[in-house]
Amino acid sequence: MLSDATLASQKLKEAWTDAYGINPRPSVAYAAAVVAVEIAALNVVPVNKPDPTLGDVITILDTQQKHWSLPFRDNEKAPRIEVLVKLMRLLWRGHSSRHGHPDYKDASDEEARGAVMLAATLVGWLSSGLLVNSKEVAVGQMQSSK
Repeated sequence: MLSDATLASQKLKEAWTDAYGINPRPSVAYAAAVVAVEIAALNVVPVNKPDPTLGDVITILDTQQKHWSLPFRDNEKAPRIEVLVKLMRLLWRGHSSRHGHPDYKDASDEEARGAVMLAATLVGWLSSGLLVNSKEVAVGQMQSSK
């Protein structure tokens, strides 16, 4: 569950303040939203490489969709994990102000606020145990039945 004790929650709170506070800083808010999701995701999805990113988590979930589940009814038009991956990718790729390039521009207030609201949902799902690795659950069930 979300609490101020978790780093993901603290980053999400920072993002919210920077997006909706008296002195908004949209690019800072967007960056903190991405970091909040990244922290929450890396606590659930193991990435075996130094300095893993949200992009690494997205790749793992995308390539191993059959091993992960969310507590929604699956639908061929909206497969659960595919939707999660797309939401994460929307946040990740939408963060265009993270790198300098010739057409660089800061995030707008609307972009930052949308990112923070999306991050709140993703951090909630990830932090409350709704994303489950079915492969690990099956292994755990086999071990506990011995």
